[in-house]
Amino acid sequence: MQREMDNIFFPGQRHARRPRGQRREDQSQDVAAAVLPSAVNAMPIPFALTEDDDNFYITADLPGLRKEDIQVGVDPDNVLTISGERKPGGGGMGNVQRQERPTGAFTRSFQLPDSVDPALITANTDNGVLVVLVPKGEEDEDFTDIPVQDALAHAKDVVDPFITNNPIALFTKSYCPFSKKAKYIMDLEVGPDQYKYMDIDLRPDMVAIQQYLGLITGGTTVPRIFIKGTFVGGGDDLEALHKSGRIPELIKKLPRVQRGHLKSIRRAYHNMASRR
Repeated sequence: MQREMDNIFFPGQRHARRPRGQRREDQSQDVAAAVLPSAVNAMPIPFALTEDDDNFYITADLPGLRKEDIQVGVDPDNVLTISGERKPGGGGMGNVQRQERPTGAFTRSFQLPDSVDPALITANTDNGVLVVLVPKGEEDEDFTDIPVQDALAHAKDVVDPFITNNPIALFTKSYCPFSKKAKYIMDLEVGPDQYKYMDIDLRPDMVAIQQYLGLITGGTTVPRIFIKGTFVGGGDDLEALHKSGRIPELIKKLPRVQRGHLKSIRRAYHNMASRR
């Protein structure tokens, strides 16, 4: 609602979000500022804008005008417009010799909040005073608090389970020729269903993941290859193992999870975090 009030008083401008506690107390001032300018040379309309907990009230002085002379409407953009015309003349009392009464067309527009339902707006006149009642409607909570996380801590929560839960884990990039070659080698060595890869370039947290991989492996290039929780190298290392025929032997000999390796990962992470 606060943003909507800003739009009413300062149309076309952007405002910083106010603290939630200030929203209600600032609404009157904000709504007043969102009055759109009148047309050039239009007859002026003195008005007042007031509010209570449930409604806004737009009060305009239109002396001498019948309700048939006044139009009140809301367009698809939720802009409320008051318009009409006071014609020159003496009201049927002879020829005009001098005219000081304001005459001509008039218009005044107000940008309403999106939460306002135009069907609930009412307008009434009494003794030359127009009162437009605008129910406020339910305030939309369009601001979602997003918790701020430590990027490397988040990356650790992504990378560590991927390494420990998959006997063969590859960190790759979808477009990288070295990553494609690593996948091809693993297809030949163990079959496509026997290893998992993560194309980090397809993830919004790619930078943090790459930084964390650099922390635990000593390099940020891809591919980064882990077998049974142990980092065995990059693309060149995998190709050398493939050419030497040692991949099956390596898979067989390595324990399921290298606990010492995981401890060294955690130790390196905590040492890095303490320096930040």
